[in-house]
Amino acid sequence: MGLCRLCQEKAGFFRSEHSACVEKQKNADAVLRDLFFKHKDDPRPILGEAQKIAEEGFIANLQSYKTDLFSSMVHEALETDGLTEAEEAKLDNLLGYLELTPEDCKDAFIKKGQGIVIREILSGRLPERSGINFGTPVILGKEEQIIWAWSGVAFYEMREHKSFEGGSQGVSLRIAKGVYYRIGSFKGHPVVTTRQTHVGEGALIFTNKHLFWVGDGTTKSLKMAWKKLIAVQGYSDGIGLQAEGARMKPMTFSFGSEDGWFAKNLAENIPRLAD
Repeated sequence: MGLCRLCQEKAGFFRSEHSACVEKQKNADAVLRDLFFKHKDDPRPILGEAQKIAEEGFIANLQSYKTDLFSSMVHEALETDGLTEAEEAKLDNLLGYLELTPEDCKDAFIKKGQGIVIREILSGRLPERSGINFGTPVILGKEEQIIWAWSGVAFYEMREHKSFEGGSQGVSLRIAKGVYYRIGSFKGHPVVTTRQTHVGEGALIFTNKHLFWVGDGTTKSLKMAWKKLIAVQGYSDGIGLQAEGARMKPMTFSFGSEDGWFAKNLAENIPRLAD
């Protein structure tokens, strides 16, 4: 006879849970989410009550509710006009109230840092933090500073590809040691198409003066001055850029994470630092 995975009591043959226990857990989850949301500014007074609800509702711990609350508050702040200093202080307090570390809510904590970087740039200041946790193989110029960097970024470029349609028609006749084809049999023609081509993976680095993309050693690297940028297209997980110049092709960078909003904000506002 199987045991209920929630209450650990006998559940009957070929059963692993009681329907009543599942319903009790579901209700407890809804109550906890509502409770944390109602006390999102300062959840300290309800932590004891929340712990009791969790224990009675077969919920192991409150960690996911705490991290979800912090993440939602970061998202809410970034959805308005950007992260203000007051909102930053509020988030710092919330992190302490919930007894969380940056590692507990890593993605949300990084988003908070990105909000601070954008705020500094919009204020005409170079941000102090750069979001770098790896070595960057670029040589910076005078008064040049890294603002943000990503590793493992996929680089795509619009390139021309040539193929041929049609081709040789008719019968070939062997003459002596060679082969002769009638002149009218060559009716094929080249077709040039432009499509997005994967260049490689590498590090994408934004400084106050340039964009760098450094490949993995088997592909080319790229350096573009921000003053050459003429168009920016944002995607959920990437960014598309077009620089002026006959040899500059449309570029797309894919992060593998939802950093497109951040990269677009940087690309559109970093050039103004030099104005």
